[in-house]
Amino acid sequence: MPGVGTYQVVDVGGIPQIEFTPVATFSGTAPPVAYGVISGGNVLEQANLTVLVNAIPDPVDDALVGSEDTDLPLDILSNDDVGNGVATVTIDTIPPAVEGVLQYTDAGGTRIDITPGTSLTPAEAATLVFVPAPNFFSSVTPFGYTITDIDGDTGSATVTSPSTATPRRSLTLSQ
Repeated sequence: MPGVGTYQVVDVGGIPQIEFTPVATFSGTAPPVAYGVISGGNVLEQANLTVLVNAIPDPVDDALVGSEDTDLPLDILSNDDVGNGVATVTIDTIPPAVEGVLQYTDAGGTRIDITPGTSLTPAEAATLVFVPAPNFFSSVTPFGYTITDIDGDTGSATVTSPSTATPRRSLTLSQ
């Protein structure tokens, strides 16, 4: 079935079974397939098999890049396959405080510091920002997050900082 997947009969320990293999991007209900079985009384029994493919979150690692002493917004969900819809985003780990603070903005517009295990709504996750410590211009320690979809399925990813900040230089001129 183009764009959906394939059904095939496979032998499992001498017992034929119907196997469905979805294409990588398919989720939802696959078109039903009719099948028949001849019972011990030589009677044909027929039925339809319907398969539901549950999408699971497949987050993609993110990069955090910016300039020294500049807040770095981070939209971690923008590049992720979120399964059947995001229920929560849990920040699993955070960088050390010496590097800066990871924050989100609550519904009232207040920035809240994140601690490991903080659970965010998708709207809150969209407001994530890394606030570097003053004069910090090195790579930020990688930190992780887990997406939980509305079915309870999860997937995790990491935010890395290949080159977080471009240092600003101070120059003193003398005569």
